Amino acid sequence: MQTIRIQLRECTQETVELRYWLPEKKHYESRRLQLAEIANFLTQGERDYYKLLPNLLGIGKQLFFWLDGDGRWLSRGIANCRGEGLVIAIDTDKKLAHLPWEVLHDGEDFLVKRVNPVVLPLRWIEKETEAFSVEARQLRVLFMATDPEDVQPKLEFEQEEARILADKLIGI
Repeated sequence: MQTIRIQLRECTQETVELRYWLPEKKHYESRRLQLAEIANFLTQGERDYYKLLPNLLGIGKQLFFWLDGDGRWLSRGIANCRGEGLVIAIDTDKKLAHLPWEVLHDGEDFLVKRVNPVVLPLRWIEKETEAFSVEARQLRVLFMATDPEDVQPKLEFEQEEARILADKLIGI
C-alpha cells in the first residue's frame, strides 16, 4: 500500500501549514490554508459530527476540497496510486484533531468506499513509541456458563464442572 502523509500545523490564529508527502516523492510540499474556510467546522465539529444524524456528505466534501486546494494534489495522488491501495495518514494537532477526517468525500463518493484504489484515511501521530516486553506467564481464562431459555433438557452446570475438573485431575 502506498501512503500519503498529511501534516497540519497551526502557524497563526488564522492559518495552518499543510505539509504533504506524496508516495513518489522523498520530500514534502507545503502551502498555507486559511482556517476561516472551515471555521464553522471548528466550532460545530464535535457538536454536529457526534449528533444522531450529522451531514457527513457536506462535512466530507468541504474538508476534502479544503485539503485538495486549487492544485488538486490530493485528487492527483489518489488518481496516480498504483498497487493495493492508498493510506492517507493525517497528523493534526490542537483543534484540527477533532475534525472528522474519516468522512473525506471527493464529490463522487466517500474515500473509504473507493475500490480502485482502496483509500483509507486515518489519524496519525508521529512520535517515538516506547518498547515493551510481554511477560511470560500462564494464561488465565474465565468462562461464564449460560442457560438458554425454552430449551430441554436444562443444562446442569455443577455436574459439567465436576466432569471437567475430574478430567483435569486425571490428566495431571
